Amino acid sequence: MDEYLNADLVLSLKEAFNALPDPRAENIVHPLINLIVIALVATLGGANDYTEFEEFGESKKAWLSKFLDLETGIPSHDTFGRLFAKLDPLRWQSCLIDWVRYTVKGNLLKGDVIGLDGKCLKGTREDEDRATYLVNAWSTTLGISLAQTKVTAKSNEITALPDLIETLDLFDVSGCTVTIDAMGTQRDIARLVIEKDAHYVLALKKNQPTLYEAVSWLFEDAFKHDFFERPHGYTQTQEQGHGRDEQRQCWVLDELSYLDPHVWPGLQSVVLIESQRKVNGVTSLERRYYLSSLRATATEHLRIIRSHWQIENSLHWVLEVIFNEDKHRARKDHAPANLAMLRQLALNLLKRTSPPKPKMSLKNLRKRAGWDTAFLEHVLAQL
Repeated sequence: MDEYLNADLVLSLKEAFNALPDPRAENIVHPLINLIVIALVATLGGANDYTEFEEFGESKKAWLSKFLDLETGIPSHDTFGRLFAKLDPLRWQSCLIDWVRYTVKGNLLKGDVIGLDGKCLKGTREDEDRATYLVNAWSTTLGISLAQTKVTAKSNEITALPDLIETLDLFDVSGCTVTIDAMGTQRDIARLVIEKDAHYVLALKKNQPTLYEAVSWLFEDAFKHDFFERPHGYTQTQEQGHGRDEQRQCWVLDELSYLDPHVWPGLQSVVLIESQRKVNGVTSLERRYYLSSLRATATEHLRIIRSHWQIENSLHWVLEVIFNEDKHRARKDHAPANLAMLRQLALNLLKRTSPPKPKMSLKNLRKRAGWDTAFLEHVLAQL
C-alpha cells in the first residue's frame, strides 16, 4: 500500500469515528475502531450480515493489519452483533452526519431539493406493524443521504419528521426546498420548514379533507371558466419508452384568497399534476395536488415534485436491491437502525467515488470494492 495513502486513510477513519463512545463493558478485547472499520469495509465489499463481516475481515486480515491493530485478531460475528445492538444510534448518527457535513462543507447547494420519506426495514420483525422504520432526508442535487431518524411504526412517522427537520439545522438549508408525501402535510411541519428559511412542496391528499376539497374545487372552478382572469402557470411533458406513453400536465395557481380561512403557514401557490399513462393499450389517469411555499413556474414545480421520487429510486430501491436490506434479520435492540445507517454510509461513499469504468453500476462497484483492495482504499478515501 502507498504509505501516503495509508497515513491519510488511517487519519480519516480515526477522525470520522473519534467521537463515538464505546457502549461495551469492561474487559474489551477488540478496539471499537476495529469493529466499525471492518463492518464498514465489509459492507462496501458485499457483506450483508455479522457472519459475513467476520469472514470478510478474515479474508482481508493482511490488508486491514496495515492500518488497524489486529493483535487480538478479527472479531467474531457475535462480537459484531453485541456492538451494533448496544451502540447508541443517536451518537452513531452524529458521526455519520459529521462526515456528511464535512463532505458538503456544511452547506447545501441553494435550490437543492431535500426529499423526506420513510422506509420500513421489513426483515426486522415478523409482524410488519412492529417493524423498525427510518425516516430519511435525501439531497437530490448531491445524490446522498443527509440524515435519518428512527421511528417505531409507520403510524408514528409523522412524529419523527420534526426531529429530522431539526437535524437538518446542522446544514444550511436556507433556499432549499423540502418535499414530503401526504403524511407530512401538517401545519406544524410547514411552519418548521419556513422557520429554517427553506421552502416546502407538500403532497395534499384526503388526510386534510377540507383543504383537499377546497384546493380541488379551486382548480375545477378554474377549468370551468377556462382560467378566465385567473393568473396561472402551465407546462406539459411527454415521455415514451418500454411500452409506456406518459403525458404530464402541471397547473399552478397563486391567487389563493379562497384558501385564507385554512390559515396554512407560508402558502404561496397550489399545484395540480395530471398524469395520463398508456401501458400496453390500457390508459389510466391520475390527479395529484400539492401545497407550495414557492412562487415558481409550473416547469419548476414539476421538476421539484419529480425530484422527490429520487429518494425512492436512488435510496430505498438501491438499499433493497443492491444491499438486500429487506432480508436483513438483525432485530436486537438498536441493531436494525445502526446497521441501516451503516448501509447508508456505505452507499454515500460509493456514490461519491469515481468509478474505474464509465457507467459502472453500484452493484459492480460494490463487488469491485470486495475484490480490489486498491479500489477499496479509493472508496474509503472519501471519508
